[in-house]
Amino acid sequence: MNKTSEIDQLIEKLICLKNKTKKYFEIPEKVVLREDLKLLEELLKNAGKEDIEFKARVILIGALLDIPYEQIALELNLNNTYLGSQAAAKIWILINKSLKELGINQRIGKKNLRTIMELERTIIKTEIETLNNNYPKIAEAETVALLEEKAFNELKTREFELPEGALPSDSNIYIERVPIEIDCYTEIMRNGGLIRIKAPRQMGKTSLILRILEEAKRKKYCTVYLNFQELDRENLSELQLFLRSFCANVSDKLKMPPDGINNWTNLLGIKKGCHNYFERDLLPKTQSPLVLALDEFDRIFSEPEIAAEFFSILRTWHEEAKREENKIWKKLRLVLAYSTEAYLHYNINQSPFNVGLPISLPELTPPQIMELTQRYSLKLGGEEIQDLINALGGHPHLVQLAIYHLATNKTTFSDLLNTAHTEEGIYSSHLRRHLRNLEENLPLKKALCEVLKETQPVSLNSVEKFKLDGMGLVKLLGNKVTMRYQLYRQYFSEVL
Repeated sequence: MNKTSEIDQLIEKLICLKNKTKKYFEIPEKVVLREDLKLLEELLKNAGKEDIEFKARVILIGALLDIPYEQIALELNLNNTYLGSQAAAKIWILINKSLKELGINQRIGKKNLRTIMELERTIIKTEIETLNNNYPKIAEAETVALLEEKAFNELKTREFELPEGALPSDSNIYIERVPIEIDCYTEIMRNGGLIRIKAPRQMGKTSLILRILEEAKRKKYCTVYLNFQELDRENLSELQLFLRSFCANVSDKLKMPPDGINNWTNLLGIKKGCHNYFERDLLPKTQSPLVLALDEFDRIFSEPEIAAEFFSILRTWHEEAKREENKIWKKLRLVLAYSTEAYLHYNINQSPFNVGLPISLPELTPPQIMELTQRYSLKLGGEEIQDLINALGGHPHLVQLAIYHLATNKTTFSDLLNTAHTEEGIYSSHLRRHLRNLEENLPLKKALCEVLKETQPVSLNSVEKFKLDGMGLVKLLGNKVTMRYQLYRQYFSEVL
């Protein structure tokens, strides 16, 4: 069997795997995959990698089809750790080195490969042909082995940045919580799709939103991200100010002049003005579906009147998309991210909280935590992983912060656990933030003290129960609650 036939068979096999995992995904034509693979191989060769191994082709084809490394490894009986964290990292850095030498300033990775190839395919092809015709290959002194060593060191440096805030869409240390991502990507393709992401702070809501928006961009959709924590307090003082500010911010993100906002009249009502602005001024001007992501959505829960009216607007927009004749509203897809259950006090039939796709972000599982340690090139035994889980559960940010400090030798395992609940520990700012919020809400503080007194689950009233759960301090067990993590029990037992 010649090399071309082998590659075609590999392409066919991975396409079949893709069909099993994401049926909605638009799979490129085989001839396009073959052409892109050839260009990527040329980039590797120009970086000095003359022999393109089977694993390199697996990585490249899998990325063009957006198949997770672990699924490829399972299907082809390959080592997942090596494939995903070592082999792939070297491939991407060699390719980016070659692109830089060609004068192409785009950085390619697994997450954006298809988008870059679609936008830059002709330019890459032209530059490669020019290079092959006019310039010698890479200097022999800089061997492939040296390049790969540099690549791995660069990968470690990039990954070992202090984990703060949301993880970029191309981050190598983001752990997918399958099938959540797949379900979200599918929902935003539906007419009038709506996703509700609920989780305490630092559980990965914004990181997931970034991936949803990245997937939308790959489909050539328009995207808008609004963080409600950035709302001016004065705009929450009355409904008219809030809705005008909301529409103006959406227009600004889309680089559209907000002219229609000034035409709202009191005769129609402020809600109708907002509705008409989207229906007549904004959505008709978008050439493709619009994905509108509202992060930290619970910021408006503290303003019941504004929240109730805004909920009814969003619910109306979602319902409008279901009407066959209403093509304008079918273009709008909503993503709402929030951390509390305060919406339970509103009319559920006028709110968006009992429709669409509900997503509750789970904690990381032991295998996922193990995978994260491997991506940081950190070796932890099963007993140490269990000790981490006993202290931190599977909280993504807390676990990642621990792994980062261990991987960079900033602390030892025993010191990390012994000081975790103290002011000298790595979680001091995280714990102080929770303490400050409790000090500002005495009923919640009192409720948490009741939970701390008992080792068994405790009954609380619904408001305090859901707020403490939304903060991530307790976990629900039936109608009762208990402290979520040993870290929190140790810290708050000493400071409250």
